[in-house]
Amino acid sequence: MPALRYLVPALLLSLFALPTLAGVEVDNAWVRAAPPGAGVTAGYMDISNNGETDITLTEIHSPQFTRVEFHRTRHDEHGTASMIRMHTVTLAPGETQTFSPGGQHLMLIGPQQELGEGDSVEVIITTEAGEEISVTLPVRRAHHQGHSH
Repeated sequence: MPALRYLVPALLLSLFALPTLAGVEVDNAWVRAAPPGAGVTAGYMDISNNGETDITLTEIHSPQFTRVEFHRTRHDEHGTASMIRMHTVTLAPGETQTFSPGGQHLMLIGPQQELGEGDSVEVIITTEAGEEISVTLPVRRAHHQGHSH
């Protein structure tokens, strides 16, 4: 029975190492620190499909925000930027999509509490197949100041 003393902790540790959704990998995730009283902020990440079939992300939410949406920034012929809601995001096998300032991003709307640098935000992403992946995004300041989401 002494082997069980090592086996049980090893099994528990391996459970925490398993991804919530096979084939999806999230890196470089973070949320922009917003000024006090701000009603919105933005989140960023690199999300990859390491699987063998397309994965379509259909929903995203957070217990810390009223609403979370996938957005992309579009520039018109005059250089004016506007945000467009993306209702789904499809990742082909081997594809990585980057959500970054000035491009695709997460729009986090209606914070339930003020979040400062060093806090974190949990988002849950749902696929078309109904699978979920939970991602923790640390809150930090942007490297350069500007008003890009």
